[in-house]
Amino acid sequence: MSRVLLICGLVYSPQILENILSLNLVKVIASDFDKFIKDTEFVNSMLFCLGKVTINNVLFSRDTIESGLLTKIKNLIPSIINNEALIENVTNLYGNLLINNLESIEKFCKTGQISAILMILEKYSDSAANNQISLNCIVCLDSLTVVDKAIHFIADTKFATILFVVLDKKINEPHIIKYSLHLLANYVYKELGNNLKSLNFEQVLQMLINVQKKYYSNSDILININKIAGSLIKFMKEKSAKEKLFQIISESMKMQDYNAPLILTAMKITHEVLTQNPTLIDEIFEDNMLVFFNILTNHSSSAEIQFYCYRTFSLFAKNPIYSYMLVNNGLMKHVKASIENTQIEPSKREPIKVICYELSSIISQDPNNAKIVSEILMDNIINDATLENTHLIFRLVSLFLLNIIETNLQLNKT
Repeated sequence: MSRVLLICGLVYSPQILENILSLNLVKVIASDFDKFIKDTEFVNSMLFCLGKVTINNVLFSRDTIESGLLTKIKNLIPSIINNEALIENVTNLYGNLLINNLESIEKFCKTGQISAILMILEKYSDSAANNQISLNCIVCLDSLTVVDKAIHFIADTKFATILFVVLDKKINEPHIIKYSLHLLANYVYKELGNNLKSLNFEQVLQMLINVQKKYYSNSDILININKIAGSLIKFMKEKSAKEKLFQIISESMKMQDYNAPLILTAMKITHEVLTQNPTLIDEIFEDNMLVFFNILTNHSSSAEIQFYCYRTFSLFAKNPIYSYMLVNNGLMKHVKASIENTQIEPSKREPIKVICYELSSIISQDPNNAKIVSEILMDNIINDATLENTHLIFRLVSLFLLNIIETNLQLNKT
């Protein structure tokens, strides 16, 4: 039987799927499992075969989950945990079952498989342990966290403790670190059960800082770090904690201000964070103003990055002092360049023009700023008077006219 299963696994391909289906492999394996449980060759062939036939196969995956095999495999793990070949086959199988079976994830969790995965991950968390097994476990947990109910199950385990051991011991394995951080980002995206309570904030913060310093050139890792920090800011009550987390996001933008995917993610997070936590603006404005100017220059061809930069500047500009500092440091030259930017196709440039005029309108509430804005943008305002947001343009023009009238009145008095 074990040889038959091994052959089925070896020769399996989508082209012969119908022939494999006729063998009803899952049912056969489930019925014979207990008979040959002490036969290492059988167990290995069974796991290898299931691992092959469940790749991108929802039917076989669902049959395996519903057959009762997972409970038998889970009960077997303590006795085979030192056998790397068997355990690698187990984790490969788990990964296949989860990746295309979102509707079966809750059932997977209810059979106690999370504790089995964590048992394996804890065993193989040491720096010298099998990296592929560790990575398989992390990928399995990552697949689980796309379902809210699964996070409830995970939060009631030793998940957090084991994950931070992995992040510490496997710090020199970038693939494991990347997927571990992606897993953690999913885990903390929103509050579910005890997920946030299971974390030690200071431990998370120090881990993010350490990993960021080590992998400053790895954009995938930095993006995941930003996502974790951005999510945690929403739940932290202390302002100092929010500031420390935002500093991490800011540092990543300084490290790779040329990296478009990273910058776009960071700018979206920044705008969301500052919109929900306006008190942070006072703490981060001066350190980040020039960073955002550099981003505008470096990513002049990216409509989305430009858009989120100007939306963030609009939040800054509501403060008269910051508004003055923005104008004094050359913001309006960036605005003019963005309005006239031909690197971005017209349909994507329109939203940027709108947000630029909205920003200019806020800035122009100060008469001194209005004069500078009018000198730089008057030609653009006249040319773009056909935009749907003409009320903003008219408001700008009105402010400019008022400023000119006030200036003339003051001159007449003198």
